[in-house]
Amino acid sequence: PSAKPSSMPSGKPSDFPSSSPSSLLSADPSMEPSSYPSNHPSSMHPCGTHLADAGGPYIILMDEEATEGIFADIVLNGSPSDPGDAMLTTLWNTDCIGSFDGENLPHATMTMPMELGVCAATFTVTDACGDSTSSTATVVVLDPNSGFVTGSGGFNSPAGAFMADKSAVGMASFEFNIKYKKNDPIDHHPHGDMEFILDGIEPEFRFFSNSTKWLYIPAGLPDCAKYGGEGVVVDGETYGFMVTVCDFGQPGRNTDTFHIIIWRPSSSSNG
Repeated sequence: PSAKPSSMPSGKPSDFPSSSPSSLLSADPSMEPSSYPSNHPSSMHPCGTHLADAGGPYIILMDEEATEGIFADIVLNGSPSDPGDAMLTTLWNTDCIGSFDGENLPHATMTMPMELGVCAATFTVTDACGDSTSSTATVVVLDPNSGFVTGSGGFNSPAGAFMADKSAVGMASFEFNIKYKKNDPIDHHPHGDMEFILDGIEPEFRFFSNSTKWLYIPAGLPDCAKYGGEGVVVDGETYGFMVTVCDFGQPGRNTDTFHIIIWRPSSSSNG
């Protein structure tokens, strides 16, 4: 594959977060209700039936004049599936560098430094029986003048990569062209398209982006980029997606990487 990000934005070098993007999909929001005695608090509040929504993605635009020591406040808008249930408790956690005000509330404020990077905020809902479910949203500090990323290629998708059928193997192909419009004072979203196809399974899996919400090119990894947004599959349903891509030089010299995560809107991740 070939992916050529443009010149990198200035600012403090920032690598991708240490947690693997695949961890965003590790939680299963569909939990089987547990059996409890009739006098248990869950008799009026069914256990294991609540879902969490972390909202997002949360995007902070880097000011051209921003320097180290400048901080930004961002409001996180989480919501449980039953906000009227007084027996639910909520909690925010993050791998971002920052601090919370009201981390036990669905709507919390996170203060973080104005440094280019991508991290995650996780919203957890716990019911009276102690059953919890979590949702993770992407938090991005980006430079809307950071440039573009383009590429195409293919690879053999191994067993376990396609979550809908972990035994599926096949040829995967992709093509993308994502860029910002420079000095656009109104639209800070990147423009362009992305297509991903997994062949060799029935029916063939096709995913097309229809809205890219953010693009991040790290100053410390000039051959890599990460972007995310929404798209559709052949059934017409809208899904979230996030892509991490790295191009390490001439074909055959190093291993290029393409990693895509696609999830349903009701799943545990919001990109």
